[in-house]
Amino acid sequence: AIGDTWISNVEELKFYVSMGSPPSQWWSRAVWNLKKVKDKRGIKTALIDGIDEIRTEMNITIDIFGERRIITGNASGKRNVTLRWDVEKTGTIFARTNCHLQGDFEMDDEIFHVKIFMRNISKKVQ
Repeated sequence: AIGDTWISNVEELKFYVSMGSPPSQWWSRAVWNLKKVKDKRGIKTALIDGIDEIRTEMNITIDIFGERRIITGNASGKRNVTLRWDVEKTGTIFARTNCHLQGDFEMDDEIFHVKIFMRNISKKVQ
């Protein structure tokens, strides 16, 4: 029903930040909210908003003048998600994600603070 909320958890998700980098891990807890349901061009569409609390352990490989270096660290923050969902075919029609993370990282025995902003927009091709 409109206004319903539900929670989803990702216990551990492995991902790769850059080509050739060691695996990184992602944990999250999202609260989703059904904003509205409408019929658009014969497709029953649900508009869903989500706020995701994220914690990561990241390993990033970079190349500095031909020398491979690895940056490691922990970052945490929030991800805001807006979805248009096809209710009948149970699939994403459109998704917009903004993610803000920050944390401390280390490279060559030096520790530094990093802020990361990621934006992703995807749309189903008809």
